Amino acid sequence: MMPSRRFDNRIIINVSGIRYETYKSTLKNIPDTRLSWLTETTASNPDYDPVTDEFFFDRHPGVFSMILNYYRTGFLHVPTDVCGPLFENELNFWGLDEKQIEPCCWSNYRAHREAQQTVTELDNGDEDIHEDEVPNIFGISDDVSERTFWQNWKPKIWRIMEYPNSSIPAKIMEGISVFFVLMSIVSFTLESLEDFRVPVLHNSTLNVRQKIMKTNPLTVFKILEITCIAYFTFELVIRLIFCPNRLIFFKNFLNWIDVFSLIPFYLREIVDRFVGMKTEVSYYVNMLRLIRIFRILRLTRHVSGIRILAHTVKASAKELLLLIIVVFMGITIFACLIYYAQQIDETASNKFLNIPIGFWWALVTITTLGYGDYVPDTLLGYIIGAICSLCGVLMLALPVPVIVNNFTLYYSHAQAKLKLPKKTKKVLVGAADALKEMVFSEDQLSEKQESLSTSITSIYGKTSQDSAIDSTDSSSKTQTNSNEVVGIRVIYVDEVAEGTDENRANRKQSSKKNLEKRNSVHPLQERVEQTSDVTAHRLQQRSHSLGRRSSFFPRNLTDVE
Repeated sequence: MMPSRRFDNRIIINVSGIRYETYKSTLKNIPDTRLSWLTETTASNPDYDPVTDEFFFDRHPGVFSMILNYYRTGFLHVPTDVCGPLFENELNFWGLDEKQIEPCCWSNYRAHREAQQTVTELDNGDEDIHEDEVPNIFGISDDVSERTFWQNWKPKIWRIMEYPNSSIPAKIMEGISVFFVLMSIVSFTLESLEDFRVPVLHNSTLNVRQKIMKTNPLTVFKILEITCIAYFTFELVIRLIFCPNRLIFFKNFLNWIDVFSLIPFYLREIVDRFVGMKTEVSYYVNMLRLIRIFRILRLTRHVSGIRILAHTVKASAKELLLLIIVVFMGITIFACLIYYAQQIDETASNKFLNIPIGFWWALVTITTLGYGDYVPDTLLGYIIGAICSLCGVLMLALPVPVIVNNFTLYYSHAQAKLKLPKKTKKVLVGAADALKEMVFSEDQLSEKQESLSTSITSIYGKTSQDSAIDSTDSSSKTQTNSNEVVGIRVIYVDEVAEGTDENRANRKQSSKKNLEKRNSVHPLQERVEQTSDVTAHRLQQRSHSLGRRSSFFPRNLTDVE
């Protein structure tokens, strides 16, 4: 029969009211952790309660059960009903390494970090910001009375221009901006139609380039272009003036599009004035107006779905690169095969004169486009074409689910972020502990010490009994520990529930300690008792009459003796 373990080898751990009992040898299975340290020190441990003979921790009890089970079995699992950051915080507290988590739970544990990364990427392109946070971007004081007129209006204008969903005026500016972007693009495309151009020289033999050079758009398109350019210039200047940091402003790709889309218009006006309207130089300058079409990218500021698509492409960069490599390999292989397959039984209609033509055919076949400009006309060519199309379907189908999953992930987080209410104020965690750890400033502490010295002097300097009592009251008011906080009082209570003899012994020991603590609250009290019996009697009456001060003195002065 195996000998039973000794009772003193057991250890009790109280986690938020739930008691866990185990063996010290179990906690020693994983050394250099918080639980293993409990087996080495007991009396000096601040978490140890000698009355109940247990260690108390104000932590998550559900997570602790999994951690304690890790000490027993050596397998660390993550509860499915616990959020990843909470479990990570508990691991850090108990001194455990997250790399010990079992593979079956690792993906569930890592999900919160992927979600945090996704939210961070979405926050980088966030189009909304709270009004109270804008002055912090500009480095302006939160006190409105200390701001100038410019400091009051600069953050407001910037918030209207930069964050469309922040307020009603911002939404109005967003609508106006989208309207001018769309009007500029529609005007740019319609003025290329021959029906909307006025010929300068009638000649039906002119090519497209000559028709553009020898015709002018209708006057209405000229007016629309000037109107759009005026608005975009005004908007760019306003955003540049009211931006908090111009260096960061020009790091934005969309801002450079705004700048370059305006340059061709002003450059064309300069060339037309000094060089001429219908020259080769004017034509090439006019081609720069093509940059105007990239204004459509400005819609990404106003449409969240486009931003999500951009994040999806960025997150799927590896899969897209893999897709390009696989497609390139397929194009190279099938281009060479179709080139030589067509030569085996070559006909007069063979169009595969070289391998680069086979590259084009393989590309449109793998991508399932099939323009039909180049087609095989031999039996072996048909077989290679069929295999090429089937391989193309497989090549394109494999990476698509990964890209779709990334888009779904970003879209779900974006929708959740829109439904999540804004947190205007940060919650102060551990405020009570912070208050307990506050200390007096040096000036306040010196005043208290000076007042205490005056009280001590008055005790020994005055001969009357009233003066002794007054000085004692003064000392009780002024004496304050440097580690205490004004307004916080500690009252020691000698009440313990009835229990066994061991509990009674512990209760007596606790009462003795509490009595010593109460006596240590006022070191002047001992000196006051030594003055005279009459002084002690009046002091007792005084202490009972003052309810706020009575907790600082023993219930019976005879207990002090």
